[in-house]
Amino acid sequence: KRNQAGNDINKFWGSIKNIAIVLLLLNVLFIGFTRGIDKLIWGLLVLKLMGVFISSTLVLHEMGHENGLSSRVCHLNKNTDCDAVLNSKASKWGNIRMSDIGIVYFVTGLLLLIGSICWGNWDEVFCTLGMISVCSIPFIIFSICYQRFIVKKWCVLCLGIILVLMGEVFLYFISGSAIFIPNLSVAYIFISSFVWVGIGWYLFCYLLKRSKRMEKGYLNYLSLKKDCNLFKRLWGEQETVCNSRECTIILNKGNDIVVDIALSIRCKHCAETFLQMFRLMDIMAENYSFHIHLTWSISNLKQHQFVHRLLSVYLFEGEKQFVKMLKQWYESEEYSNIDAKKVEKVVSDDIFAYFIKETQEWYQINHIMQTPTIYVSGKILPSLYELKDLRYFCDCFN
Repeated sequence: KRNQAGNDINKFWGSIKNIAIVLLLLNVLFIGFTRGIDKLIWGLLVLKLMGVFISSTLVLHEMGHENGLSSRVCHLNKNTDCDAVLNSKASKWGNIRMSDIGIVYFVTGLLLLIGSICWGNWDEVFCTLGMISVCSIPFIIFSICYQRFIVKKWCVLCLGIILVLMGEVFLYFISGSAIFIPNLSVAYIFISSFVWVGIGWYLFCYLLKRSKRMEKGYLNYLSLKKDCNLFKRLWGEQETVCNSRECTIILNKGNDIVVDIALSIRCKHCAETFLQMFRLMDIMAENYSFHIHLTWSISNLKQHQFVHRLLSVYLFEGEKQFVKMLKQWYESEEYSNIDAKKVEKVVSDDIFAYFIKETQEWYQINHIMQTPTIYVSGKILPSLYELKDLRYFCDCFN
């Protein structure tokens, strides 16, 4: 459920991001049409958008984040292999990947072009971007020759970027623009824009790789955490401090492995532990018995009445109704749902007084200082584990 909630949040923010991008582009289109922007500017804008899309797909593919598009186009036939090209020596310039340079180039150009449309200086920006695109001609020639004669494989995404670059060069030549030497302010804006986008892209890649390492580390941690030998060693090192005494509330009676749980009825972590036990009872019904030791404020009339009713439900209606009622309590706001179930038959005050005495003695004998506290077969559950982890270790007690 937590994974589903996380996926829903990611989808929500993804939708917000897409809506923001669409609104931004619509705003640019509106400003552009009202100011009579030349068709060549619109053509360059479309090419920049295509460049951002193709280069981002290429970078994600290189990072191992496969999607349907990259997996299809990179393996069209025996002559296409994106990985062969991306893993070649020419794909990197030191520690900098050529794909990184490509996405920084297109994103920076796109931002500068959008800014020029909004601020009205698109002629200078178009000429400057056009001159920069002309400088890519040696790269275009080198990339085509390298793929054809050295790697002898084609990277379709790389070819897509080459086509976009050729389109930019073509637009610049047909525009008839003269050689433009930008002044210091324009040069500063262009250089600083490339630098800041490059820094932002570097930080993004760093955080993405870090997230991936943390995910891998967490998966390794889970694998280690599920190791039966490790659990037995850690569990065996715990002192046997839980004294076995008569317990009134027992769930899944008759199983060999006994789990004693100290729960407060007003405790967030106790609510989480109970819900873990609720799910564990369903999938491990024939493995674990649960002894429930409740604690509450006797001076609090609402809590006292609730526990009285809860014990009555357990004794007269069975453990299923008990679990249902306690689950409703923990899921209620501020743990105040004392009317979770109308109880027709209530235990006598003497029986309830005995239950209180038995519970208090258990807490005192075992020196329970906090809740929840969990014991498995008399030994406290190691702090590395949660109650839900017991589903991996039922065979470890044989």
